[in-house]
Amino acid sequence: MAHLQAVRNTLQPQQNDYSQLTTYFDPHSQTSWGYMHSEPRPCFTPTLLQELLSWCHSVASQIDDPKQPDVRYMVTASSHPDVFNYGGDLNRFADLIAAGVMAALFLFGVGSALFGPIKYAILPDHLDREQLPAANAWIEGATFIAILSGTIFAGISFAS
Repeated sequence: MAHLQAVRNTLQPQQNDYSQLTTYFDPHSQTSWGYMHSEPRPCFTPTLLQELLSWCHSVASQIDDPKQPDVRYMVTASSHPDVFNYGGDLNRFADLIAAGVMAALFLFGVGSALFGPIKYAILPDHLDREQLPAANAWIEGATFIAILSGTIFAGISFAS
C-alpha cells in the first residue's frame, strides 16, 4: 500500500458529499479510484459502507451514460498508512461469534467460495469478448452492493 500512497496524483477529487471516501476518476486509464478513510479507525463503518454503495451506483450510471467517459477499472484502497484494505470491526465480529451466529458465518463463507468461480466461468461462454469488461463490471458491482447491503443490514439488525 505504501507504493500506492507514494504515487504522485495529479487528479482532483470528485465533488461529492462523502465524508469517509475520496474518489477520483482518471480518464486516461479509465479508472475510478476510491480511497477509504473511515473514522475512528480503519474498518468498515455504516457511513463508509453507504458511501461505497453510493459510489458504486455513481460508477454504474457513468458506465450506462454514453455521454460519459467509459470506466474500465474500479479500484478501492485505504488512505491510512500501512493499511491495504479494510475489514470488519474485529471486536464486533468476536461478539457475534459469542452470540451464536457461527452457523450463519459458515454458510456465508460456503456461499462465497462456491459462487465466486461459477460467476466468472460462465460469462465467457455466453458473451462476446467485447462484452466481457462490462459484464465483469456489473457482476463485481452487484457483488459489492450485495456485500455492502448485507453488512449494513446485519449492522442495523445487531445494533445494540
